[in-house]
Amino acid sequence: MLWKLETVGGKQTKVPYQPSGRKAMANNPATWHTHTECAAVAAQYSGVGLALGMVDGISVWGVDIDACCDAVTGKFSPESREIVIGLDSYGEYSPSGTGCHILGLGKLPGPGLKKPHPGCKAVEVKADGYYFTFTSRHLNKTPGDLIERTDTVLELYDRVSR
Repeated sequence: MLWKLETVGGKQTKVPYQPSGRKAMANNPATWHTHTECAAVAAQYSGVGLALGMVDGISVWGVDIDACCDAVTGKFSPESREIVIGLDSYGEYSPSGTGCHILGLGKLPGPGLKKPHPGCKAVEVKADGYYFTFTSRHLNKTPGDLIERTDTVLELYDRVSR
């Protein structure tokens, strides 16, 4: 799906869209499209997004670490660096450049969560019914592919949810 940065209820929000201009829904696969279809019209939007959860028979999760790094130097807080290294799957900078997303394969046990965490503003662990923006600004020391990391993301989910 695509996304546009819009003001919703007085707050800047990344609203998902379809290439047709209609709104997309993170929990409705009928509104999802291929990366190729989205890339063809991406210049009309703020960027491309990736649906999380079960996608074409593969379960995709995402971890969003907010305000964990310096946008200029790329230096991460020790706590966020530990999470990124521990997950050992595809990672990229978020659109702001002050956070990151780690994407991987595996099934989460329940709803997504967002909690404050040392070394950053918050850690979000999400899957079914969510989407993440996709910047392609790869974190150098992470794999170039989404890797199956069910055990590792479940351990993080448990640790963050406490």
